[in-house]
Amino acid sequence: MGAVLKTGDRLTGKTGLIRLQVLMGIIAVGIPFLLFLTGKLSLSPALTLPLIFIVAFAVSFLTGREFRLASEITGQSALNTATGLYSAEMIGGAVGLFLSSILFIPRLGFFNTGIILLMINLLSALNLRYRNF
Repeated sequence: MGAVLKTGDRLTGKTGLIRLQVLMGIIAVGIPFLLFLTGKLSLSPALTLPLIFIVAFAVSFLTGREFRLASEITGQSALNTATGLYSAEMIGGAVGLFLSSILFIPRLGFFNTGIILLMINLLSALNLRYRNF
């Protein structure tokens, strides 16, 4: 859905992708904080589950936006770009799942793992900023 939406789009080109990358990093820190707050406030599952659904939808939506923006700035055909991006997404997802579940979360906890994800996203944004396309 995020890949299709274009109406009133402020996130365009390389700058939009950088902004989106920073936003995804902020969300990575916000999710553990949100889980901590829901536990501290003893929210009922009737409130917690829709909140988790909304956050998951937002992350999925923004990931779709990342695909579209990355496709735009590469200047390649949609098929070639989609193939490369999808492959990178699957490899990154597998490595990220392995590292976070085996290494980071058990040793550092949710919040510090979110900080690591924020730093990875900020490094990615810096890489985008100084990379020529």
